[in-house]
Amino acid sequence: MFSNHQQKRDWLTLWKQIDESESVISCTNYPEIFFPEGADWSYIKQAKTLCGTCPLIRECATYALKWETEGVWGGLSAGERAKMRSVHLRRRTITNL
Repeated sequence: MFSNHQQKRDWLTLWKQIDESESVISCTNYPEIFFPEGADWSYIKQAKTLCGTCPLIRECATYALKWETEGVWGGLSAGERAKMRSVHLRRRTITNL
């Protein structure tokens, strides 16, 4: 599940925040919406709507941008996160020239 110790630490930090929050119920109670079986992409809109009600949306998105390649995290689809990573990497490369 984890590619290294830092990812595990980041996940445990996020999970603790989720566990301690009384208002986060969507992702923990309905993971099938965020990680569906098969190739059904109609879940994205529903998952994003649920993410929009979560007080930890920013923390979740930050974690996912760094580590996750599948599912909806922090209101962002896997494709959106990949695009954001790509833009960030291009900017870093240009800045380092």
